[in-house]
Amino acid sequence: NFFALNYETQIKPYLRFRELYERRGKPFDLDSKVNRFSARDFLDLQVLFLLANFSEVEKERDDFISGLVAKGRDFSVEEKSQLLRKARALIASVIPLLRKLEEEGKLEISTTPFYHPILPLLLDTDVARLSNPYRPLPAQKFSFPEDAREQVKRALDFVERLLGKRPIGMWPAEGAVSEDAVRLMGDLGVKWIATDEGILERSLESGLRSEGFPARELLRPYEFSGVTVFFRDRVLSDRIGFVYQRMNPEEAVRDFLEYLRALHEAYGGEELVVPVILDGENPWPYYPRGGVDFLRRLYSRIAESSFVDFSFFGDVGAEREVLSRVFPGSWIKQDFSTWIGCEEKNRAWEYLVKVRRELEGRMTPEAYSEVLAAEGSDWFWWYGGDHPSLFAREFDEIFRTHLIAAYRLSGLDHPLFLEKCIREEKFVSFRRYPAGPISPVLDGKVTDYFEWLSAGEIDLTQFYGAEEKHVESLLEALFFGYGDDRFYLRIDSRSSFKDLLEEGYGLRFYLCNPRGEFLISVKGHPGLRAELYRRDEGGFSRLAELEACCEKILELAVPTEHIGDDEQELYLVLEREGEAVERYPLSGFFAIPPRSEIEKEDWVL
Repeated sequence: NFFALNYETQIKPYLRFRELYERRGKPFDLDSKVNRFSARDFLDLQVLFLLANFSEVEKERDDFISGLVAKGRDFSVEEKSQLLRKARALIASVIPLLRKLEEEGKLEISTTPFYHPILPLLLDTDVARLSNPYRPLPAQKFSFPEDAREQVKRALDFVERLLGKRPIGMWPAEGAVSEDAVRLMGDLGVKWIATDEGILERSLESGLRSEGFPARELLRPYEFSGVTVFFRDRVLSDRIGFVYQRMNPEEAVRDFLEYLRALHEAYGGEELVVPVILDGENPWPYYPRGGVDFLRRLYSRIAESSFVDFSFFGDVGAEREVLSRVFPGSWIKQDFSTWIGCEEKNRAWEYLVKVRRELEGRMTPEAYSEVLAAEGSDWFWWYGGDHPSLFAREFDEIFRTHLIAAYRLSGLDHPLFLEKCIREEKFVSFRRYPAGPISPVLDGKVTDYFEWLSAGEIDLTQFYGAEEKHVESLLEALFFGYGDDRFYLRIDSRSSFKDLLEEGYGLRFYLCNPRGEFLISVKGHPGLRAELYRRDEGGFSRLAELEACCEKILELAVPTEHIGDDEQELYLVLEREGEAVERYPLSGFFAIPPRSEIEKEDWVL
């Protein structure tokens, strides 16, 4: 976890941190790599990790912290302890600061349902079918409106207890809304909520942008069932989240204000409401100096502006237009498929509904809290193949631990199915699904656009960057498919694959299927060699030399007489001088569908 930071802005600026990062290499096979580090290394890692997480503001005004930055290495235990004390003191000052700013009228406090659940799914998981009818849903639906109500009530109570004032605004977790969810929040005293402009598009059944320019309908608040609903300007919000980090701060602020000036002029100077909403903590590690320079310029320029002003959501006085419907969905794809609708996510919901029904009327308050915690969205986020993570197994274990604890705290033995992992480490998230047989020419280049068009494709870059927030994978994509009596594989790399081989890299494909376990070894010196091995009692024994060619890409063919054409479980390792450099996926394997499935006439793309 010491390296779970943005490399460019949080590791690279520290010479010692960069040295230790490079010594570790890519984040797999960590049990063996831990021996590369001494006690001195670990002490430096602890201090550098803390320094990288302190804001630039603290580094500017605290001589002790800036002194550690200048020192750079060889820190003492006492220096680490003092830095930890400063970190704890800074964290302890946050709540009093929020209370002070709110009392001074400089801040509006909103909240989110307590354990960050997808509120519409707690009300009824069948709502997911309305926004995406093509996804399979759990065999048993989850529908506990009382839990949804408790999540909202606990959040409001908690903030009131902490800050002395009850919030009137709520950001539903992941911007997830439905008509019933809006009504529920309104019933509990919430006056305004916010979600994404895509929800407004689907609710109005009308496009809201022309060549990227927002329609007037997007630039006003709405009302549904007595609750004011704001819809974020996705373009402007995402520029802060994903674009401005790569720009000079002055240019970024100018772009922000020019966008707003264009709206001001296009609509004749009338009052417009432009909600800018994003995950507040996510973008800043990607900005140089944590975004401090950008934010200072942004706030000062807005304060000087004659056509832009800040407003709290609760103070917006613009007339509300009444919505006749609210389309159910989230700010991600305007549906709920990030949290429900694939095998693993659905299985997690089935675990949850079984536990919730069995414990109905038997839970202690402490046990109920464990169930509510298990309803949080993040567990479901990490299930399935759409968000690969180094910590997927840990997330799975924590989710099931909450459910097991609910039984323990109720004085009951938990059912044994909760001991079974949901996470299978089996990735089936393809960039493109295989659509039929292929017959590529093995010449190390894409000879014809159509030769790999029906192949399956897996994005390999997705496996580096989830935790460490940067992508430096050498390989880009894996293609696969069947044709005649062969199983074809292709690898695309960031540079020429031939150059990788000449630099001493090699590649290993590991396959497991009903016929056994196989290894495909690809090496480049003294010439390209691709060989197939099969595991027996003594290890891997050579079966055959394979046809292969390598130029810009690597292409090879494996006779199905050796490996069959059933479902393949496959992972690959890029190595150099006998040491693994990259593994895809980071753990587990890819599930390659059987030939019979690929060649079905009704295969859906």
